Amino acid sequence: MKIFDVVSTLLIGANRLSISARNHIGIMLAMSVTGIWGWKV
Repeated sequence: MKIFDVVSTLLIGANRLSISARNHIGIMLAMSVTGIWGWKV
């Protein structure tokens, strides 16, 4: 049961991290794209 609890908590944490990571990656991509265009222009 302990192993199952650990796995379930890890999966929940991974889901939350993946959601936040996607948001951060999107922001970073947008900033990098705007930064590249800013440097080119």
